[in-house]
Amino acid sequence: MHTAAPLRFLALGDSYTVSEGIFPEESWPYLLAQRLTSSGFPCSPPEIIAKSGWSSDELLAAITAANPQGPYDIVTIMIGVNNQYRGRHRDTILDDLHKLVALAVALAEGKLERVYVISIPDWGCSPFGQTKNPRLIRRQIDGYNQFIRVNTRHRISAYIDVTKLSRLAKRVPQLNAADHLHPSGAMHHLWMERIATSILEDLRWVDPTTSEET
Repeated sequence: MHTAAPLRFLALGDSYTVSEGIFPEESWPYLLAQRLTSSGFPCSPPEIIAKSGWSSDELLAAITAANPQGPYDIVTIMIGVNNQYRGRHRDTILDDLHKLVALAVALAEGKLERVYVISIPDWGCSPFGQTKNPRLIRRQIDGYNQFIRVNTRHRISAYIDVTKLSRLAKRVPQLNAADHLHPSGAMHHLWMERIATSILEDLRWVDPTTSEET
């Protein structure tokens, strides 16, 4: 059992983090804080800097304006879908990525093991996305995610893939929110389970209160 002060969790992103189309308590950041708490790592409600429609540069500016005060025990970054939606080449996100990761690490007391980058979901599998060009969207999202993974993997604890889960929305209507674009609470729950698996593994590894005496 983790007996220190409650964990502080900062979630950075766009509509996929801010719970567009659902209630905040249905979103993966809130569900994650609850899961960590129920798993023996008490966690405060997430602090969120995210807004629907934000691209990477807008998130970066918002973090500077909000001036969050660390240290945080967990920082997540989930950004890039609006860069893709606006037709920007993935290379244009590179400078923003480096700055976002550097900020996240600084807010986590310089500890890379506290920072997680989460992949961009495939909105082409939503009902709205299916009316566009889902094959092109898939290729572009995959390209963005590969670029993000390669350019952050040595600077963070882990890159967590939720894109495969997001593609279940194509054949499971319940995973889509009522707006036909964003994920439902059920999808957020799937994402949370995937994210929690990685974070809990790290917490159990570094938390001495979970180790058995020899």
